[in-house]
Amino acid sequence: MNQDLRSFVREFEGAYPGEVIRVSDPVDLEYDIMALVLEYERRKRYPVLFFENVRGHSIPVICNILASRRSQAMALGVPEAELAEEYSRRLKRYIDPRVVEAPAFRRVVWTGEDDAIEAAWSQFEAADNMTDAQAAFVVLADQDHPRRSDVIEAFYERWH
Repeated sequence: MNQDLRSFVREFEGAYPGEVIRVSDPVDLEYDIMALVLEYERRKRYPVLFFENVRGHSIPVICNILASRRSQAMALGVPEAELAEEYSRRLKRYIDPRVVEAPAFRRVVWTGEDDAIEAAWSQFEAADNMTDAQAAFVVLADQDHPRRSDVIEAFYERWH
């Protein structure tokens, strides 16, 4: 199974068609999304919810990805009956962190200087995985700088 969000949702929806609810009507981020999550929870249902049209935002919102045992099992690549055992096994198998000696995004946090912002942008563009891209994204998206809108658009285009 592919490990990106789009592939997971597509494969999950193919395997369990009623477990991905696509909402195309306009919704407000502040109340509507959580209201629907809570309503499904009240009914003891935990589908993946994909909100395609969030007012005031150009990107969709997806939630409840791992709210059900079924989706958790699929994400881990095991049958639902083996979920607890696999989850327990993975909790015991630590993955060592990858240390980056001089990440560009650290300079942005400390200085906020234009050259540091450009260094973070370079790191974002060169990133070959979502972890590195997200590290630079978080910093750039939090800056009052022209690169802010660039990184938001580029991140969405690359990872949506």
